[in-house]
Amino acid sequence: MAYSLKSQFNMLNDHMDEAVKWGNHALELEKQHPNVEVRIHALNNIGSAMVLRGNEEGEAHLQTSLSLSLELGFHEHAARVYTNMSDYCVKYKKLELAEKFIADGIAFDTRYDLDSWTYYLIGILAQLRMEQGRLRDAETIAQGVLGLDKLTLLMKLPALSVLARVQLRLNRPNYKKTLNQAIENAFSTDELQYIIPARLCAVEAAWLHKNDDAAYQQLKFLTELDDSKIDHWSAGEIAVWIRRFGFDLPYNTSLSLPEPYTLELKGKFTEAANKWQSLGLPYNAALSLMQVGKDEAIEALPKAYKILETMEAKTGLSMIRSKAEEFGLLNMLPRSRRGPYKISRQHPIGLTSKEQEILGFILDGVSNREISKLLSRSQRTIENHVSSILSKLNVPNRLGAMLRVQSEPWLAPQRSTVE
Repeated sequence: MAYSLKSQFNMLNDHMDEAVKWGNHALELEKQHPNVEVRIHALNNIGSAMVLRGNEEGEAHLQTSLSLSLELGFHEHAARVYTNMSDYCVKYKKLELAEKFIADGIAFDTRYDLDSWTYYLIGILAQLRMEQGRLRDAETIAQGVLGLDKLTLLMKLPALSVLARVQLRLNRPNYKKTLNQAIENAFSTDELQYIIPARLCAVEAAWLHKNDDAAYQQLKFLTELDDSKIDHWSAGEIAVWIRRFGFDLPYNTSLSLPEPYTLELKGKFTEAANKWQSLGLPYNAALSLMQVGKDEAIEALPKAYKILETMEAKTGLSMIRSKAEEFGLLNMLPRSRRGPYKISRQHPIGLTSKEQEILGFILDGVSNREISKLLSRSQRTIENHVSSILSKLNVPNRLGAMLRVQSEPWLAPQRSTVE
């Protein structure tokens, strides 16, 4: 276990090769002196270190660690696998797989009252929603976590980091305060897994608000990091930000950059955007489209505008309007909306409006028979809706739904309770 803990320490401090080495030492010794908890712990460390540097073979180690944890009742170890796997899936843009692990992990943590893991994982859910372009859902979830009492700085940090970027993109007036707090908290951990995203958020803020000096300082730090300390998705983001600003800042990374970043670096902006869309990341697609020259702008800028308008990314919309005006193409953009946006809010876990209404009745303790009378629907229809609700909440029964909403109050529908 000492070897495995050394592996974990190295993994958390971005020494991934060392993490794998010490984890394997633990497994070799465990073969001689069988101890399944050591095996579970070491496999988690090895798998996490491997996947967080792009080696998908680590997924099998994580799956084995999770299966053993669930089978033998090691709840804390299972929670750690759910968290590490979810974090990896979001960082590496495996959004469909992220949905599954996050949903399963939150339901598991809630079932066993593992609050120290639950809200960190919910912060990763907020990040997933942000990546999907569901900015208001991400904001709702992140604010919900940050509004809870008695959470440690680390438990809140994923949610805080997401809130900073979402508020920036939505052009919330308090985004600077949130961003500064996220950067301060990230630096206080002295862990690059938090510091790098905070610095990249500051770079995005500098780009959207045309502050080249601030961006240069952040990017200079990031380009000086050793390749062993960074994953190739972060390296790709660093490289494209340097190009977008036009900085004469050498970045000679040996990492193989992901395809959408490579395409943008080659000036293939529309192809990069198409790749981002295929991965389910519309905001990134819009950013790539915004890099086009005048010849391509007549098609690319209206596309980018529609993408950002759908998610209410007002800061980016302002930048597109400025660029279109510079090219003499302002009349090609859709007319700006006046007054509040009328886009219907998606529920954070995808409940339909009818399911949200029925969830409200469930939370009030109303039976299916009573709901069918109140809504003038057949009991079979209500049962189908309830089954769908429980499935989306990933809980076995009504009590599970109540406990999940108690832990995540932002899942509750915005409605009055039954008198």
